[in-house]
Parts: sequence; structure tokens; C-alpha cells
Amino acid sequence: MAGRPRTDSNITGIIVVVLFSECCGVTRFDGWVVCEEHRESLVYAWEEEQAILRQKELDVCLATLCIIMNCLLFSLNIMYALHLQSCWLGERKGIRH
Repeated sequence: MAGRPRTDSNITGIIVVVLFSECCGVTRFDGWVVCEEHRESLVYAWEEEQAILRQKELDVCLATLCIIMNCLLFSLNIMYALHLQSCWLGERKGIRH
């Protein structure tokens, strides 16, 4: 259960070090150590936060898709208008398509 600690509660925890290298000076923190009695509430909060993050990612993807679709429809409308214009000009000059 890596990630941010629950900041809106009075639960204290200790950061867990999972990687430490003396030669490179690299320290990687991943996870938290808490009392067993607070485990359920922290797991629930973490799952809730993950669901919110997934929903935000989906919202961004949907917004991007809407922008792409609008651009595509706009370009199709321009192509259609230019085609109609060329057909109309062609008929006036006696050229048939």
C-alpha cells in the first residue's frame, strides 16, 4: 500500500525504506507501517484515492477524445464544403463530376 499517508486523520505511521545503497546514496521509500487497528481505514482510504485517480484519468482521456472528434468533424465539414463549392463551380463552367 504505497502512496501518500492519510493526512485528514490522526493516524501516525512510519515510512518504510525498501531500498538503500551506500555506494550511490540512493534511498527508496515505499509504503507505511501502522498499527493493525488502523489498517482497514487506511486501506479503504487508499482504494478510494486510487478510484478517484482512475476516474480523473478517464476524464482526461474522454476530454482528449472529444477534442479529437471535434477537430475531425470540423475538417470533414471543410472538406464537404470545398467539395460542394468545386461541384458548383464545375457545373457553372460546364464540367460534370
